[in-house]
Amino acid sequence: RRRTEGETVDVHELEPISRRSTAAIVADRIRAAIMRGTFPPGTQLAEVDLAAQLGVSRGPLREAMQRLVAEGLLRSERHGAEQGHSRRNGHSCRG
Repeated sequence: RRRTEGETVDVHELEPISRRSTAAIVADRIRAAIMRGTFPPGTQLAEVDLAAQLGVSRGPLREAMQRLVAEGLLRSERHGAEQGHSRRNGHSCRG
């Protein structure tokens, strides 16, 4: 129905705008990729590569990965020192 000039608008007809965090959006994208089979079980996920692919910094990516660990879709792994590199955490897809 078209409104006539001067007719008031019922603001209750408007839906609130969804404000989702970058981490939530990233988690959705990775979750969907896992479900599609883009990342088979056991796949090591490289933070730097994923962050670049998604166009986000590593902070929101790490938060997203922790959400997926909590959901049981990813496994958090501790990697030992390798040729002068310090210990670091990584993630892989659960099987």
